[in-house]
Amino acid sequence: IGDRIIEKREDQVFYMLRGQLDYNKDFEKHHISAILGTEISSNLVTSTTTDQFGYNSESNIFLPIDKRMLSQPLDGVYNPGGYTLSGIRFYDNFTEIENRFFSAYGNFHYSFLEKYNLTGSARIDQSNLFATDPKYRYQPLWSLGVKWRLGQENFLKEKVDKLDLRFSYGVNGNTANKYGPFDIAHNVTPSY
Repeated sequence: IGDRIIEKREDQVFYMLRGQLDYNKDFEKHHISAILGTEISSNLVTSTTTDQFGYNSESNIFLPIDKRMLSQPLDGVYNPGGYTLSGIRFYDNFTEIENRFFSAYGNFHYSFLEKYNLTGSARIDQSNLFATDPKYRYQPLWSLGVKWRLGQENFLKEKVDKLDLRFSYGVNGNTANKYGPFDIAHNVTPSY
C-alpha cells in the first residue's frame, strides 16, 4: 500500500587555485613572451540514495519491508519463457568520490622580425588516481614548433596575402579518470 520513492541527495565541493607569471618583452628585432604557472584543484562528491516502498506523501512516512527477501528471484511463479523472474531491484547506496589534481606548465614564444617564430610548451599533471602505472602518471606533455611567415618575405609580399610554413612536434594527452588499470571494490548482494 502506498507509493515507491527513490530519493538521491548529492553534495559537491570544488576548489581551484591557480598562479601564473607572464613575461612579454620587445627588443629591436626580437619579441619574447613566456608564461609559467601551476594549478591545484579538488572535487569531492558525496551522495546518498534511498529507495522506499509504501510511501505516503501526506504523512511523509513509508512502510518497513524486507528488501533482501524482495530482491530474491521469484521462485514458483509461472513464467512461459522458462526462466526465473528476478526480484525487485533496490537503489540504496552511498557514494564518495574525490579527485585531486596538481599541474605545472610553461609556454614560450620567440619571434625574429615577426617572420621567424619558435614556440614551446611543457606541462606535467599529478592526481590521486589510485593504481595508475607511474610511467604514465609522471609523463610530461610537451611540444616544440617553428613557423616561417613566407608571406612577409620581400620576394612574396606583393604576390601572396598570407602564406605560413609551420612544423610542430610533441606529446599531448589528458587524464582519463573513469578508465584505466584501477583497483575497484564493489559490494554485491548475491541473487541466490
